[in-house]
Formats: sequence, structure tokens, C-alpha cells
Amino acid sequence: MHAFEYPGKDPRFNESSYEGFEQVQKLVDVDGGLGVTLNLITSKYPHIKGVNFDLTHVIQHAPPYPEDLSDDNVDFNEVLSKLRRSRGHKVEWEFEADMLAAFGKDPELCMKGICALYRKQTADEKIGKFTYYSNQQGFSHCDALRGSILAKFLTEGDPQGDVKKSVEELREYDPKAPELCRTLATHYSKQLFAIYKSKEDPLFLLS
Repeated sequence: MHAFEYPGKDPRFNESSYEGFEQVQKLVDVDGGLGVTLNLITSKYPHIKGVNFDLTHVIQHAPPYPEDLSDDNVDFNEVLSKLRRSRGHKVEWEFEADMLAAFGKDPELCMKGICALYRKQTADEKIGKFTYYSNQQGFSHCDALRGSILAKFLTEGDPQGDVKKSVEELREYDPKAPELCRTLATHYSKQLFAIYKSKEDPLFLLS
């Protein structure tokens, strides 16, 4: 018997009352295994949309349930990043590669990177959405226009402000924008890592 199947076979695991889910509309079970616990909850509360989130090699052994427990619209990297922040999980970047790995997992972090680059632009560059790039700060000439447009949307026009939009709001604004943020943040990783290490931008520090 697979280890993840045992809770479904032993009735002692079914004795929990699972109270307090009356107001829940969507429930994501991170490290949910084969979805046994999630199925018990959604069986008692059929109005809940359950999402079982686990590694691929675990999910592929999950048995079918009456309700579809997958959701293609869920951005699991976003879910994980929010969970890490809500638990006070602090990660220090020792190397640029650490930051690049974080960019690949956390779209909101990439958005913060775009805004950090935008804050390095001069006042004239922000107004004209161009760059001199002679000081190697902010966006290059090729990226100044699209980077500035993205940053103005994310900060709601505040040239020194933090991100005020969610990943979903950015996706609604432009479905390709989250990936563009990741591309630009990765491209300017050396500059962003220098900003992070120097602690010169309080809005681009890990918390």
C-alpha cells in the first residue's frame, strides 16, 4: 500500500469533524498528497472548490474523486510565495544565482525588480520614458519604454513608490506582462543584485 493511501484506509483518520469551513469557497491543500484529507473536507462541504497541490510524482498516483481537484487558473508559484511571506519565511540571497532562482518562482518579486529599476531612472528619463544609460542605472535604451510603462502601471504612477498591483491585476492588464517582468528582471539581475546587496533601495529588500 502506498504511504499516502493509508489515511483513506484507516477509519481513525476519518473521525475528524473538520469544522470551520462553512465560509471557505476555495481550499488549496499544499503538500496534499493523494488528496485524501481534501476529499474528506470537500465531501462534507460540497460548495468548496478543492485544489490539491503537491509534487508531480505524488499527484500522478492520486485516485479520481467526484469533483475535479485541479485548477489550471491557480498560479502555484504565487501561492507558495504568499505562503512563505505569510509565515515570515526569510531568505537571504548570498549570490546572484539565489536571486535568479527566486525570480523563477516568484512573479511578484520580478514586479518589485522592475519598480526598483524604474526608481534608478532620472526624473527626465521617467517623464520621457527613455534613458541615457551612461551611468549604467535603470533600463537600457532598448527597454526604457516598456519598462517604464510597466513600472508606472505597477506603482500607479508613483515614481518612487512600491508595487501596488497584484500578479492577477497585472495579468488582466496584459497577459504577457508577468513573463515580461521576469525576463527584464533576469536581464538586469546584476544591477538588481547590486541594489539588494547595497541595501540602497528599502523597497527591494527581502522581508
